[in-house]
Amino acid sequence: YISKKANHEDLENPDRFVDIMAPADGIITEISLVNNKAKDYRIVIHHSCTFYTVYIHVRELSKNILGQTGEILMHIYPYMPIKSGDPIGRASGFDFSVHDHEIVLKGFVAPEHYSAEPWKVHTVDLFAYFAEPVKSRLLDKNIRVLEPRSGKIDYDIDGKLVGNWFVEKTNGYLGLNENRK
Repeated sequence: YISKKANHEDLENPDRFVDIMAPADGIITEISLVNNKAKDYRIVIHHSCTFYTVYIHVRELSKNILGQTGEILMHIYPYMPIKSGDPIGRASGFDFSVHDHEIVLKGFVAPEHYSAEPWKVHTVDLFAYFAEPVKSRLLDKNIRVLEPRSGKIDYDIDGKLVGNWFVEKTNGYLGLNENRK
């Protein structure tokens, strides 16, 4: 995924926020308030029944979204159409990822360990879905120069000390924190 990092001072400074726009036409299917104190939102946009993008760490929602949803206190499923380039919100730092449920990453030894965040096993190379010249401009900003340019999260090798590890009986990626939902 793409991550635009921000330092701590910028996270709280709306003057440092940048506009976050819809990457393509779609339907906003989910908005979650991840952190109420920080007003940190996660937004899911479906572009087809199986293909979707996710923004996390959005600090301000657009006036258009709030006008249709009202204040979001936890988790909603608005089913709200959005066009490419429409404003979603603003933030000084955020993450963006692309997922396709028709693709299952083959490099996880135990994909069931990701049941807490099932989209992880469907994460795809986001650069493959951008048209030129946007694709080249994104790649120019990417600090990773080796292939795959978007990175890789599924590099487990059964029986080898490589890949993702979880302590036994800790719920895999979910962990032992009972308050995590």
